[in-house]
Amino acid sequence: ERLIEQRKTWSGVERGATDGDQVTLDFIGSIDDEAFDGGKGEDVTFVVGGGQMIEDFDRGVNGHSVGEQYSFDASFPDDYQAENLKGRKATFEVTIKKVEEPHAAELDEEFFTSFGVEPGAGLEGFRSEIKANLERELESAQRNQLKQQVMNELHRLHNIQLPGAMVLSEIGTLKKQMMNQMQGYGGNAPAGFDLPDDLFKPQAEKRVSVGLVINEVVNEKGLRADAATVRSRIEKLAEAYAEPQQVVNWYYSNAEQRQQIEMAVLEDQVVDHIVEQAQVEVVQSTYADVVQGKHMPSEAEDAEAADSVSHR
Repeated sequence: ERLIEQRKTWSGVERGATDGDQVTLDFIGSIDDEAFDGGKGEDVTFVVGGGQMIEDFDRGVNGHSVGEQYSFDASFPDDYQAENLKGRKATFEVTIKKVEEPHAAELDEEFFTSFGVEPGAGLEGFRSEIKANLERELESAQRNQLKQQVMNELHRLHNIQLPGAMVLSEIGTLKKQMMNQMQGYGGNAPAGFDLPDDLFKPQAEKRVSVGLVINEVVNEKGLRADAATVRSRIEKLAEAYAEPQQVVNWYYSNAEQRQQIEMAVLEDQVVDHIVEQAQVEVVQSTYADVVQGKHMPSEAEDAEAADSVSHR
């Protein structure tokens, strides 16, 4: 149903807009007869009732059709993100340019193959492909949550004198990751801009601490990321792509990426070893709750739960 929703099409209508329609309009907003920042838009497109605009704006557009020019009052909610607009009442001058109604995508061969399903597989093949993707997503989410719980507990149970150089190095890594994320979202930091170390220090200390414990377990138990397990992990990752073999080849031609897989395999072996020694409570859950992490406890909850059971 979500995929059908994603591929829906739109066609123009002459009637007034209603919830679920897509509207394109120009608007100019003013407060006390003065324009305000962000109060003007041209060719703005949104779905009526879709939560993209404030509630009063949705109501002001509902029922109006192409070509109408009119004004209405709208109040910004008290929790609006722009501080200067919270709870304020504005007047909007609006010109409706388009009103379009949605049409659900057809479950046909073109629809199926657009998602990488083999031609001729039909609805059954499409459903099988979706199910396989959901199962991979569920397995990954379950594994990641278990791994995070174990890492949190390793950090809580061990008080280690951390090497300052390792913490500084980890802070540098976290900074770099943050800057890359900012650039990925279109942000450009000014020359000489630097984020404070204190912002990353707690996370860096935790990662170094957990990393030292993991290394100790790896060395003590003689754990190794054997080639077969690494290959299996890479092939499983590749299953989600249209050309799996190309993905496999990419990992084996990229030493740095392959090393990351080897480290992940080693971490999984450590997690498995620790889980075998621990008292484990299995929590029944739905697919949606697992994928959304609704049963993932905080570190504080981890500590409270750990205090109520014995460890061996």
